[in-house]
Amino acid sequence: MSACLHSYPGPVKCVLLSFSRKCKRAPMGKKKVFSTRVDEARIKDLKHLAVDEDRSLGDLLEEAVQDLLKKYGKKGKK
Repeated sequence: MSACLHSYPGPVKCVLLSFSRKCKRAPMGKKKVFSTRVDEARIKDLKHLAVDEDRSLGDLLEEAVQDLLKKYGKKGKK
């Protein structure tokens, strides 16, 4: 698992997340890089959660996306 934080002026950090090989949802060849700006406190909380749950950041983010799609009634591809 790797995460690269790039400096950004203001209360937000730019995060580039690369998905762990441990992720069991889809082979690496079927994944694409997705980056966005996230509040620095949220990044810190997410990193702590990943360590506490022994899961990758990418795996947690994929779960969150699936939960959002389910919440709003969209069917995500698995």
